[in-house]
Amino acid sequence: MIVGVVLGVLLVAVVVFAFIRVRSLDQRAAALETERAGLAADGEALRGQLAERQRELDELAPFRALADHAPDWIWIVDEQGTLTYSNAAGASLLGHDDLTGRSLVELTYPEDRPAGWSGIVRRRHANGSWRTFDSRSVRSGAGWQGIDRDLGEATAATPQRAEGGVAIVRVPVVDGQRQVVA
Repeated sequence: MIVGVVLGVLLVAVVVFAFIRVRSLDQRAAALETERAGLAADGEALRGQLAERQRELDELAPFRALADHAPDWIWIVDEQGTLTYSNAAGASLLGHDDLTGRSLVELTYPEDRPAGWSGIVRRRHANGSWRTFDSRSVRSGAGWQGIDRDLGEATAATPQRAEGGVAIVRVPVVDGQRQVVA
């Protein structure tokens, strides 16, 4: 009879333990299902954001091609003045393979640095010479975006012969706001 009581108590203990374990597993399964549903919703939201970014990239593709093939140097610098973007024209005009990561300040003639990122500035070519550019820029987020036009060809006046053998030279003269005045 004692053996029967002991077996009965042992059986009750096993049933209680199994019940607690099954209940714990059910709670864990419910928590995992809730987490899975949350992750599925997050995944769907991320897929929607990715699709939106892809649409934005597709809309900007023609402008990227325009910037990449422009004859003028298009650049972006961060707050420290380090180039984070430079189109192919920059490398071509300044003779460097890649300008990204370089300091725009170091590429700018020392006397032109106080002018900031806009105006008529000289930039250092890879061969050590200085090239003159009309630089225009705007503040953009945590940095600047700009475009530099090489004035080397524009300032190298090409004489034209008028009747009577007189050379006529035409060179634009600009004021401090880069407006042509003569």
